[in-house]
Amino acid sequence: MNALAAFVLAGTAAATSVLPEVRVQPIRSHRGLPHAFHDQAVASVAAASPPGEIVEQLRAETRGDLSYALVAWKSGPQAPRVEINAVAVNGRHAWFLDVAGAASAYPALRAAVNTRLQALSAPYVPAPAQLTVRGQSSLGEQLSVEGVDQIIAATGWGDWFPWSVPALFSGVVGPRSEQLGVHSYVLVFLTSVIGLMATYWYWRNADQTR
Repeated sequence: MNALAAFVLAGTAAATSVLPEVRVQPIRSHRGLPHAFHDQAVASVAAASPPGEIVEQLRAETRGDLSYALVAWKSGPQAPRVEINAVAVNGRHAWFLDVAGAASAYPALRAAVNTRLQALSAPYVPAPAQLTVRGQSSLGEQLSVEGVDQIIAATGWGDWFPWSVPALFSGVVGPRSEQLGVHSYVLVFLTSVIGLMATYWYWRNADQTR
C-alpha cells in the first residue's frame, strides 16, 4: 500500500511539474500601468452580467525592477474555469500576461505566471555584439555626413545644406560666411526641430529590445 501511494504521489508531482503556458504580449504604451489595468479589470469583472468573482487581485507589486498588477477571476462562484490576467512593467517595456485553466489547477496556473514574471524582472542589457554594431554604424554615419558637408561647402552649395552651415559660419572651410543667408539659418532650425521630434518619437515608441 505504501509503494502504491508513493507511485501515485510521484506521478502527481511529475504531472504538475509541467507548468501551463502563459501567453505574453508586448504593450507599446504603458502610461498609467500597471495600476490602471488593475482598476479597469476589477471594474469589468464586477460589471459583468452576472457579476464575476475575483479570485485574487494585486494592484501594485514589485519584483526586482519589475512592477506588476494581477487579477484572477471566474465568471461565477461555481464556474469550473479561472483566468489570470496581469500587466508587468520593467522600465520602458511592458507586457500583458494571460493564462486560463481549470479552477482546481489554480496553484499551477499561478506558479506559471510567477515564473514568467520572474523572467521579465531581469533588467534588459544589450548584447556586446549589438552595442558594437550600433556604435560602428553611428560612427560611420557621422563620418559620412561630415565628408559630404565638406564637399558641398567646397562646391558653393553649403548654404543650402544644414550640416555645412556651422562650418561656413565658423570659417573652418575658409572665408565663405558671406554665402550664408536667412534661408541657411532657417534650414538649420527646421532640421534641429525635426531631429528632436524624430528622436522623441523613437525613444517613446521603438522597441528597444531589438
